[in-house]
Amino acid sequence: MKVTVLVGAGGAAREDMTDMTEYCILTSLDISSSLYSQVDYIVVRMVEDPSVVFSMDQGNDLIIEDQDNSQIRFFGGVIQNITITSNGINQLWNIRAVDWTYILSKTTIQKTYEAAPQTDQTVIRAAITGTTKGEAALTEFDVNNVTEGRNINGMQFNGSTLQNVLDEISSITGFIWFVDPFKRIHYRDRTICSAQIAFSSNPSIPISYPVEGLQITKKLAALNHIEVEGGGGLSDDTTEIYAGDGSTTVFTTGPAQQANRQIITHSPVDYDTPRVYKNTGSNASPTWTEQTVRGEGVTTVTSDVEWRTGLNVITFDSAPPNFANSWRITGRYRIRTKTIASDPNAIARHGRLYKTKVRATEATVPEHAHELAMALLRENTDRVLIRFTTNYERPEPGQMASMTHPGFNLNLEPFLIQNVDTSIIGGEVSTHTVSGEIINNRLYA
Repeated sequence: MKVTVLVGAGGAAREDMTDMTEYCILTSLDISSSLYSQVDYIVVRMVEDPSVVFSMDQGNDLIIEDQDNSQIRFFGGVIQNITITSNGINQLWNIRAVDWTYILSKTTIQKTYEAAPQTDQTVIRAAITGTTKGEAALTEFDVNNVTEGRNINGMQFNGSTLQNVLDEISSITGFIWFVDPFKRIHYRDRTICSAQIAFSSNPSIPISYPVEGLQITKKLAALNHIEVEGGGGLSDDTTEIYAGDGSTTVFTTGPAQQANRQIITHSPVDYDTPRVYKNTGSNASPTWTEQTVRGEGVTTVTSDVEWRTGLNVITFDSAPPNFANSWRITGRYRIRTKTIASDPNAIARHGRLYKTKVRATEATVPEHAHELAMALLRENTDRVLIRFTTNYERPEPGQMASMTHPGFNLNLEPFLIQNVDTSIIGGEVSTHTVSGEIINNRLYA
């Protein structure tokens, strides 16, 4: 399969780009493609024809595709560096280009997504192609392959690059993301088990591609048990009932006043002060009559109760009755989020805990803390890596594949392609060196 090299202005449509293949030295050309946020690159050498004026510059776009089928594209990106040296009567151009991920790594947004619940798909699509204030408006990218995984709580990005936005959301959801050579951004569940490609050491297996030099690497987990202690947050609205003696007018909230009570420190969600009620019925059949609450030191408001912020003190103008169910208060109390994520299969294999405790003040609700714990566990659990060489026409990072190899006891074992190094010799694609990860033992459910 021969290749075509196209160069054009930044953001140019393919049909407006110039075919520069005849000037390229294609005796040896290597393309490195990787999954996630790593920026892929390629180095192209060209000899300038004295009769032709080269109009290439850094920032131009560069595409390498199949000469006979423009829908097969090996690389798409931006020219980053050009080095020109004399070569007899000609000039030799060394061109280094980086893939479209580079654009995401240089584009920042200033945006808060706080409507709840929102999906990961909604946030990613809006951050990249949205045109409201603070969003990137990169309409040259296709976000139709950004799939919906789950609802996420509000997120705030203060000058974050789009690359970091995708990394952060992926770390929460366990999804993968990458940019293909056609500027399509992919974001999807990595646990899709139906393989798109099948590889095998046995050439007689139908609809599979041969492999050479298969290598399996098993890596021990850095961690298999993670505890995350989050920052302080506020509970949902909570009502606590207190006893009175008929004469006491000053009470504090919490167990110091009465056992098994929470220390109410904040008003309910939709109010400025806690809501306080006095029992004007009987102990057995309470009638909860709401009292008017004033802030500390306020004298201009007619009220029944004073709320001393910071001291958690309630002062009644007249004492509540001598009942077990004397008075009650509705408000919120401070909580500290805490969660544990562990990999029971890894713990069983290892026979011991590899654990750590992480303090994350930004996790103020249990859901946030759990998401963070699972993201850390995914990054640090056991890994089984696979590497081989194949002549399959175009494996791509992000594709799911399966491997069959009796010598390694692999039978249609699913793995995720993470890196592809393509070797082009004499203008034709020669081989691909593929690296990936077997995912059966990973925590992506």
